[in-house]
Amino acid sequence: MVEDTASVANEGSESSLSLPQRLFGSQPTSPEAFLLFVGTTIFFVALVIGILKIDQCPANSMLPLTLVALGILGLLWIGLYIARSLYEDESERCLACLISFHALLLILWLVVLLAGSYWVYKSFSTVQTDSKFIQKEDGSRSVHPHFCHALVYWSVFVIISLTWLLYALISCGVCYLGGKLIRNLTLAGESTPLNEGGQAEYNSRPGAKGYTE
Repeated sequence: MVEDTASVANEGSESSLSLPQRLFGSQPTSPEAFLLFVGTTIFFVALVIGILKIDQCPANSMLPLTLVALGILGLLWIGLYIARSLYEDESERCLACLISFHALLLILWLVVLLAGSYWVYKSFSTVQTDSKFIQKEDGSRSVHPHFCHALVYWSVFVIISLTWLLYALISCGVCYLGGKLIRNLTLAGESTPLNEGGQAEYNSRPGAKGYTE
């Protein structure tokens, strides 16, 4: 009876927690919350710019669509991350569905990232972001064929470049930690000699580490 009462009280206390407390525990101002806020802001702004300037990039009409795709995928990723944090104690089937959606979003993100990288870096040397019109010989004006609105082009350029930089830093960190771990394991194996049976030998002198009478 006492245990049932305690469990009901715990469930009530958990349900009364606010959303930030359920996501980040007792410290809703943690770095994780800050990164989620920054990421949500960046992807939302990218989505808005892509939609509002959808026809403002004659140089490559796919760049505004890339912004829209990055914004949607980024917001969906953050939304699924929050859902996993809220329902981490739910059924395994629910978590498996969320993980599957995360994997699908990752694949789509990589596809958009690779395509966007090709488009934005290919246009880097020819794109015009400050002059939309060109003057013809007859005095009329027409839209520059290499024009792309500055917000569109540079938003795509910055997001894609920062993403690749982040991937590079993560790769360097993983390689460094992996190399350090392998080195420590190698040194540990070399410092412990093995006997003919493959077991570690210990110094038999009194006072030595591993000495047994």
